[in-house]
Amino acid sequence: MTTVLPLVSIIVRTVGRPELTEALASIAAQSHTNIETLIVDARGDGLPSLQLIAGQTLVSTGAPLGRPKAANAGLDAVSGEFVMFLDDDDWLSASHVENLVHELQSSPTSIAVYSTTQRTTASGELLDEFFARDFDIAFLRRDNFMPIHSVLFRSQALAAGCRVDESLDIYEDWDFWLQVATLGSIYHIDKITAFYRAGGDSETAVKTEQEKYDAQSLSGMWREKVLAKWSPTWSAAELNAVFGTFDVSAEIEDLHKHLRLSQEEYQAALKQAGHEAEVARKDLLTSFSAERNVFETTLETQRSEAAEQVRSLQLESDSLRLARDELNQNIENLQTQQKRLSKAHQLLNLQHQNLSADLTLILNSFSWRITKPYRYLSNRVKRLFSRPAALSTSKVTAEQPVPPSSTEAKARASRSKIRCSIDVPGRNIHLVDDDLVLAGWAFSAGNRTTISVSIGEKLYRTFEPTLPRDDVAASFRATIEARRSGFLETFEKRFLPQGRFTVVVMFDNGFEQVTLEREVVNLERVDIYRLWLSERAAQTLPSPDQLLHKVAVLVLADASGNDLDAAVSLLEKHTSVATVSSVIMSGRDSKVFATDLLRTLHDAAESADDLVVAHQTDVLAPHALQILSSTGEELAADLVYSDHDRFDSQGQHTDPEFTFGWSPEHLLGRNYIGGVYLFSATLFKRINTPAFSESVAAVLEKNPEAAATFRYCLLLELGNAAEKVARVPDVLWTETTLPSTLRLTESLWASNFLDRFEPGSSLREHSANNSPNNSPNNGLDTVRYVDRPLQSAPLVSIIIPTMAKLELVTPCIETLLSLTDYSNFEIVILDNSRGKNPDGISYLIDKGLKVIECDFDFNWPRLNNLGAKESDGELLLFLNDDVEITDAGWLTELVKQAQRSCVGTVGALLYYPEGMLQHAGVFLVDTGGGCAHLFHKMAPSSELRGNLHNLVREVSANTGACLLVSRENFAAVGGFDEGLAVVGNDIDLCLKLRQKGLVNIWTPRCSLIHHESISRKASVPKEDEALMWNKWGELFRSGDEYYNPNLTLTGVDCAANLTLSPSLLESKTAKASGSPSLVDTSPQKGVNLIGYIRAEMGVGEGARSDARALAATDIEFGVINFEHGNPARMGDTSWQHKERDDAPFSVTLWHINADHLALARATIPTFLVEKSYHIAYWAWELETMPEGWRPALDEADEIWVPSEFVRRAIASETTKPVVCIPHCVAPNPVESLDRDYFGLPKDSFIFLAMYDTRSIAERKNPKAALHAFIAAFGADDNRATLVLKVNNATTDSLRELDEAIGNHQNIIVLEEDHSKPEIDSLINAVDCFVSLHRSEGFGLGPAEAMSLGKSVILTNWSGSTDYTDADHCLPIDYQLITLEQDYGPYLKGQRWAEPSIEDASAAMRKLVNEPAFADEIGKKAQVFIDAEFSPRAVGEKMKSRLAEIS
Repeated sequence: MTTVLPLVSIIVRTVGRPELTEALASIAAQSHTNIETLIVDARGDGLPSLQLIAGQTLVSTGAPLGRPKAANAGLDAVSGEFVMFLDDDDWLSASHVENLVHELQSSPTSIAVYSTTQRTTASGELLDEFFARDFDIAFLRRDNFMPIHSVLFRSQALAAGCRVDESLDIYEDWDFWLQVATLGSIYHIDKITAFYRAGGDSETAVKTEQEKYDAQSLSGMWREKVLAKWSPTWSAAELNAVFGTFDVSAEIEDLHKHLRLSQEEYQAALKQAGHEAEVARKDLLTSFSAERNVFETTLETQRSEAAEQVRSLQLESDSLRLARDELNQNIENLQTQQKRLSKAHQLLNLQHQNLSADLTLILNSFSWRITKPYRYLSNRVKRLFSRPAALSTSKVTAEQPVPPSSTEAKARASRSKIRCSIDVPGRNIHLVDDDLVLAGWAFSAGNRTTISVSIGEKLYRTFEPTLPRDDVAASFRATIEARRSGFLETFEKRFLPQGRFTVVVMFDNGFEQVTLEREVVNLERVDIYRLWLSERAAQTLPSPDQLLHKVAVLVLADASGNDLDAAVSLLEKHTSVATVSSVIMSGRDSKVFATDLLRTLHDAAESADDLVVAHQTDVLAPHALQILSSTGEELAADLVYSDHDRFDSQGQHTDPEFTFGWSPEHLLGRNYIGGVYLFSATLFKRINTPAFSESVAAVLEKNPEAAATFRYCLLLELGNAAEKVARVPDVLWTETTLPSTLRLTESLWASNFLDRFEPGSSLREHSANNSPNNSPNNGLDTVRYVDRPLQSAPLVSIIIPTMAKLELVTPCIETLLSLTDYSNFEIVILDNSRGKNPDGISYLIDKGLKVIECDFDFNWPRLNNLGAKESDGELLLFLNDDVEITDAGWLTELVKQAQRSCVGTVGALLYYPEGMLQHAGVFLVDTGGGCAHLFHKMAPSSELRGNLHNLVREVSANTGACLLVSRENFAAVGGFDEGLAVVGNDIDLCLKLRQKGLVNIWTPRCSLIHHESISRKASVPKEDEALMWNKWGELFRSGDEYYNPNLTLTGVDCAANLTLSPSLLESKTAKASGSPSLVDTSPQKGVNLIGYIRAEMGVGEGARSDARALAATDIEFGVINFEHGNPARMGDTSWQHKERDDAPFSVTLWHINADHLALARATIPTFLVEKSYHIAYWAWELETMPEGWRPALDEADEIWVPSEFVRRAIASETTKPVVCIPHCVAPNPVESLDRDYFGLPKDSFIFLAMYDTRSIAERKNPKAALHAFIAAFGADDNRATLVLKVNNATTDSLRELDEAIGNHQNIIVLEEDHSKPEIDSLINAVDCFVSLHRSEGFGLGPAEAMSLGKSVILTNWSGSTDYTDADHCLPIDYQLITLEQDYGPYLKGQRWAEPSIEDASAAMRKLVNEPAFADEIGKKAQVFIDAEFSPRAVGEKMKSRLAEIS
C-alpha cells in the first residue's frame, strides 16, 4: 500500500503585513509536502494584493477580525489530520512540520507536540533567547511557554470542542493549549525549528516578568481572566502542583552544580585559549624575526648592489629609486602584520574579560530566568574557540559543477560561479497537456542571478529566483543567496508551440552564463488520446484457439448500398464471427421493422453463442469481438460492454466514454454504455417474448425515428434480465454521433421500459435549478431521472449530532422545519457539546425537539447509533447540524429512493455555500483513506464528465452528512462501527450494505447546502485509516465498480489518466510545425488589448468597453484574455471572436489595474509585446494613488484613466502621459426581459441600487440607498419600490440586508446571478438608478442607466462628476470625511464623500411625486451620454490619441 503523507492544516492569521510573504514562503519550503495553508483575512478586505498559489486558501468573512475570531475562522476551515498556527510575522524552518508529524505519529496517545522556538529581532536577526521548556502541565497552568506556531495538534481536538475563546483579547493561545492539554499528553522536541519575531501585535510581551502579576497592567488583567476561567476546574492537588512551580530551590541547586562545572570548563577553556594564543603569538614573532633578519640581510646586499649600479649606471636612477620604495613598503607590511597580531591578542584578552563578566552576572542572580543565559553559555564558549567545520556532504547538486583548481581560483570561481538546476521538467522528454510548469533553483554567491526562458529563439520570460529553498541552503551553507534560490513559473499552454520543442533556460549573474535545456512535447488532449489509443491497440489479444464462443453480428443500416456492404465485409473479417446479417431501418412500417429485427436476432441466436448489434457507421477495433467474447467466457457474464469513443467531423477519434460499472439507475438517466455490447444468445431468448415485441412496435409506431436508438431499448431489457453483467475498461468501438433529436428518442424507450416494469413511475428530465452555474443540456448529454411514487409515508427519524453552535444549528433547524414538505418526521438531537454551548441547547429545547445529552468524547458513530436507538422511525436520516435545507421536496426524494427493496443508503447532492460541489458520491481509491468525493470543490457545469453531478445513480458510498437508510438494513449490518470514531464510518456502513447485495443511491434531486468550510478536505486519522484498510483494503486496491481505471485516482474531476511511453513520444512527434517564427516582423498598426475580457465584473466590463470603442472607429485590434488573480466568473464571451494568442500590433493596451499589471506582464510572453508601445488602463477611486502602485508605473509608457478625477490622482505621481479615455456606455437590454421577468410590480416607481460583494461595501455604500428609501416611503407605500441587486451574494450580506429591511414590503432583494444582457434589461425595466457611493473611479452603472433614458440619483463627487450635472440627473450633496480605518486598499487618513441621506430621500420623493420631471431629466441624460460616451465618441478619443503616439 502506498504511504500517503497526512494532511496538515496551517492557519495563518494576517492583516497583510509585509512579513506575510516570508511566513508563507517558509510553509512552501516545508519538507512535508501535504499541507493546506489557510490564510485568514483578519483585515476584512479580502487581501486584494495577495496572490494565492496551489495549496493556499483564503478564509475571509468580509469584516475585520480580532486574533481570537480570526483563529476560529481558520479552525472552522481546517481539514487536515493535524493542525497548527503560524502568525504572519513568524516563520518555520523547512523540517518543522515533518519533525512534528513524525513525533505525533509515533506517539498515538499524544494530542500535541511542540518544538523549541528561537526569538529574533523585528528585522529577523537571531537572538540568544529560546522557548525550550519541556512540557509540564502544572507549569502550563501557571504560564504559557509554547509559542503558538511551535505546536502541532491533532484535529480530534476540534471535534472534541476545542475553540479559541473570543472573549480573550490576549492569552487566547494559552487558554487554547489548556483546552488541548485536557485531551491527552503533549510532547516537546528539543529542536529549534520555529522562529518568533519580537514586536508582534499580540500584546503579550512584557518589559519585566513582574508586569504579568501586576493587576493594573494589561498583561496582568488578562491573565486574571484566564485564571478565573480555569482555576475552578482544577483540584486542590493540581493547584498545589502549580504553586510548586514557583519553588526554584532545586533548580537553583542544580544550576549551582552546573555552573561550577561550567566554571571549571571555562577556566580550562580559558587556560587552553590563553596557551594557544601565547603559542600563536610566539610563533608569529619568531616568524616575523626570522623574516626580518632575512629581509635585512637581503636589503643590505641589495643596497650594496644598488650603490654599485648607481656608480656605473647613472641613467637607471629612477628605476633604483622605485625598487627602493618597494623594499621599504615590504618593511612596512611586516610591521603592520606584527601590529595586527598584537591587536588580535588584545582582542582575545578582551573576549576573555567579557566571558568573565558574564559568569559573574550569572553567579550573582538567583531568579528562575538565570536558566536562559546559562543554557547557552557553553555554546557561546564553544563558538568562540572552535574552528570552522567542513561543510556536510551536499544532497542538492547543481547540474554543471565546475571544480576550481587552486585556493585563489576557488574563491574567485565561488564569487562568479552559477549553481543551478531544473527540477521540473525532468531530463527525460516531458509531455504537456496543459500549462507548462518550470521549477528549479539557481544562485550565485554575492551576485544576482537572472533567469531567461526561451523557446525557438523567442524570449518568453525573464525573472529572478525568489522562493525559499532550504534544501539548497543546507547544501551550500556558506552562501546566503542559496536561501531564496527557488523559482516556479507557469507558461500558459496557448502561448506554447505545438508538438516537440526545446525549452532553453539561461542563467546569468553578470560574470557567467549557464544554459540548461529541456525537451518538451506539447499536445492537445485529443491528440494525446489518439496516441494513447494507438498504443493500446498493440496489446496482446486472446489467441484464436482459446476462443470457444462464436459471435453473430446484426448490422442496422439506414439503407442498402456500398456503405452497408463495406461494413458487413469488415465485420466478417473479425475472428470468432459466425454470421453477419443486416436490417434496413428507414422507410419501413414500424411493425414490419420490429418483427424483422427481432426475427433476425432470433435466427442469429440459433447459430451463435453471443450476439452483437452494430450500426453500419460504428467501427469496431480489430480485437473488439475477441475481447468482449473472451471476457464473457472468463467471467460467465451474459452481457458485456466496453468503453468507446466518437468520430469528429473529420473522422478522427475523440470524446472517449470511459464507462462505469453496471448501473441501472444511471443507465435510465443517461445511456453511458452506447449501442455496441455483447450478449449471450440464451439471454436474448429469455427476453424475446411477445410482450417485448409488442412494446417495441408500439414505440416505433409512435415515433419511427426511435428505430435509431433501438439498441438502448434492447440494452435496458437485457440488463434487467441478465444474471451477470461485465465491463471491459478499454476503448473497443467508435460511434458516429447521432443528431440530438434522435438521441432524445431514448426517453421513449426508457418510459416504455418503466411502464412495463415499474408501473406508476414516470421519466422526467432533470433540471439543475439549484446549480449556480446551470446551463442547458445538449442532446448528447440529456439527463433524465425516474420519478417514483411514494408507496407510503413512513416515519423518518432525523438524527442530528451537534456541538450546539447557535450559528450552525439555527439555519439547519429553521429551514428543516419551515421548508420540508414531507410531514411525517421526528428530530432527535444528540448533544455532545458537554456544556460548552448552552445558548444552542436552549434554542433546540425551545423548539420542542428531543435532546439527548451525550457526555462522552466525540465519537460520530457512537452518537448516531445512540440516536437510532432512541428514535422510532422506520427510516433513519443521519444529518449534520451545519446542513441547510433549500428545497421543499428534499426529504420526499430521499424516502422515494429508500423505499426500493434494492437500496441500502441514499445520499444527497451537497453544495458549499459558495456554490461549489461538496458531495456528488464517493468513489474508492487505493491511497489515503480509500475514498474520494467526486467533483469535490468543483463548479457545477454541463462540462463535467458525463453530467454525473446531475444524474441519479448507483455509487459505492455516500457521505454521512446526509444519509438515509432503513432501520431494518441499518440493524442488519450492526449500525455504524464505533471503532471508526471520526471518519470512514459512513463509508464503512455503505460498503457493508453493498456486501449484502444492496446498492447505494446518490440523487441530485435532493440538493442541500453544507456549511462545512470549502477549504476542508477529507482527512482520515491514522487509526481510522488503518481500520478501514484492514476491513476493505482488498476492495480499495481492486478499484471502484462505479468508476473507470482509465480515469484519475489522484484527482476528483474524472479526468482521463492517459500516459504515453517515451518511445511513443519519440516516434510519434516531430519538431513543432507550429513553433514561433524565427523571422522578426515589424508590428502592424493597431492595438493589442489585454485584459479580463471575459470577467463578469467591473474591470471586465471596462475591458469590453475598450473593445467596443476600438471596434466603433474601425481601429484594428486583437484581444488576449487574461484571467490570473481574478476570482470572478469568466462567462462573458461577447468578444471571443477577437481573441487571439499573438500580439501583432504596435500598441499594447493593458486594461489591468496596477496591482496586477506586473503579473500580467510576466504571464504574457516577452517576445509577443517587446516591440510595443505600452499603455496601462487604470481606475482608482480616491484622491491619491496607492503607494503600492508606483512600481507599476515602470511597466507602461503611458497611462489611460476613465475620468478626470482618476487622472489627477495618477498624474501627481508620474511624469509619464496620463490621458483621460472614459468608458464607453452602450447597454444592450433584451426587450422581452421586462418587469414580469424579474418579478417586479408593474405600476410602482422603481428605484434600483446595485453592488457586488467583492467590492468594498463601505465605498459602494449600498445601505445609503436603503436608508434614503425607508426615510422617503412607508413600509406599505406601494407607489415606490426599491430593488437591491446584489451580485455574488453571501449569507452574511443577505442577513444584514434582511435585518435592515425589516417589514418593508416595497423593498426587493435580487440575489440571483444574471448575465450582462439581463442586468442591462433590469436597468431598462426600472425608473431610477441610485448610486450613493462614497467614491467612484467612473461609475458605469449610473451612466448606463442614463443612456437608457432613466433618471439617476448619485453622489456629486469623484469620477462620476464627468457626467454629473443637475440638468440631466439628481446630484446629491456630500461632506468629505477622513477614513478612520483601512477598508481594503482604501487606507486610514484618505478621504471620501459621505452623501446626504436627507437630500437623497427628498430626491426620491420628488421623482415619485413628479413623474413628468423624472421623464424629462431621463431624456436629457440619454442625449448627453450618447453624445459624449457612446462607443463611437470614446473610440474617436482613442483614435486621436493613438495618432499622436504614432
